[in-house]
Amino acid sequence: MVRAARQAVWRLLTSVRLALGLIVALTAGTMYAVSTDRRLFGSWWFLTLTAAFLLNTGCCTWMQLRKAWRRQMDQRPRSPGSYREQARLQAPGRDTGLLALRRVLRLRGYRLVEPEGGAGRLLATRFRLGAWGSAFFHVALVIVILGALATMGTRSFATFGVYEGARFTDHPDGYVTVRRGLLAPSRQEAFALTVNRIDLQFDEGGALKDFAADVTLEQGGRIRRAVVDGSRPLRAGSHTFYKNLFGYVPLLTLRDTSGAVVSRLAVGLDTTMPGVGADVELKDTRLGYSGDFPIPSTPYRVRAKFYPEVGGSRLSPVLKSQVPRDPGLWLEVRKFSEVEFQGLIRPGESAQFGGMSLTLDKVSKWYGFSVIEDYGVAVVFAGAWLALLGLALMYLFIPREVSAEVSASGEIWIGGRAERFPGLFAEEFAAVAAGVSQALATPAGEVEGEKGGPAGRGGAGLDPLWGRVGREVGRT
Repeated sequence: MVRAARQAVWRLLTSVRLALGLIVALTAGTMYAVSTDRRLFGSWWFLTLTAAFLLNTGCCTWMQLRKAWRRQMDQRPRSPGSYREQARLQAPGRDTGLLALRRVLRLRGYRLVEPEGGAGRLLATRFRLGAWGSAFFHVALVIVILGALATMGTRSFATFGVYEGARFTDHPDGYVTVRRGLLAPSRQEAFALTVNRIDLQFDEGGALKDFAADVTLEQGGRIRRAVVDGSRPLRAGSHTFYKNLFGYVPLLTLRDTSGAVVSRLAVGLDTTMPGVGADVELKDTRLGYSGDFPIPSTPYRVRAKFYPEVGGSRLSPVLKSQVPRDPGLWLEVRKFSEVEFQGLIRPGESAQFGGMSLTLDKVSKWYGFSVIEDYGVAVVFAGAWLALLGLALMYLFIPREVSAEVSASGEIWIGGRAERFPGLFAEEFAAVAAGVSQALATPAGEVEGEKGGPAGRGGAGLDPLWGRVGREVGRT
């Protein structure tokens, strides 16, 4: 009773149907989490599904490893009658038949095993390492799942912005957004990142195509200079820096009635597109830059909107293009609920209100970064490479074996099989049988194949099973 229950549980844990059901459930859960809330990846139900899939895959992997090990260690010749492909030939005697078999099979790259005391019996194998392909692939799946779990538990994501020419120092209070996994370790190496220059690229119509930042990264006593853009993230230690957004920074000077400087302001404007929010399409000329900020130590508050190339009037400006050829800053200055100033100013011009002036000195830029710490990515990539190795072993090194019995009277009985593509192996087996028949009828040393014929590796050029796998896959 206990044994039967244990076997039933094992069959369930190694069930392909269970694996398919869990894959469907995980796929649906992933799509739902991506479309609604990515925090659901850390929910109890998603982690439970992932753990169940890991258990199922782990049990299947153990079964595949045991199967591959048994096949690797099993060197016993089997009865030719147990194979799908079979052939019978006649030799003058046992020794002559065995000699012909050895010569032909060795020429075709087979490894021979003749057990002691097994007179007249022979086992030939080729690409036995390929039997580990499925096991390696299952091990790779386990590694990928473990890497995904490590990512869900340890991944940290944060965003921050840096003004052109300014320096950002790694500190929890300096980030715009921070998301950390439940098991995310504390940072081992703090960093400091300086934005030396921000370069913008435009198309012929004046729309923004891309933006890049020339940066200097200081981390762990090392200084590194690099360019960060859409195709070139910056990887350093456990951190990976990606481009996020960019925007403009008007540099303003506030003066009193006497012209004395009261304060200087650097205002980082938000980058937005109407109706889309932060998920912008760079080539859309509706890309906008705006902000709302107080003037320190005064009752004034300012709404601002920046135009890289401005058209229209001072009271009703319009955006002509994203190329900063003729920049303008639209301001609305309020004192409580009263509008004190409203209009457009260009570099060097001032907004006058309440006996004070706010001058636009120049316009700089800021660059936004996403920084990710993910300790599971390396594990996932290792699993992916191992999966490729497993697939290569499964489909490029297809295990095959030929077993033969030669009676004392010289009757040869041959059987063989391949793990995959039996139709192609049937051609190879027929060539082996034909080669043995020819060897029996040819004086020693003149077997076709030893001189480059079809029975040897120098004959037709390609192994008939290897060279035509693509066509067999196409037919199936």
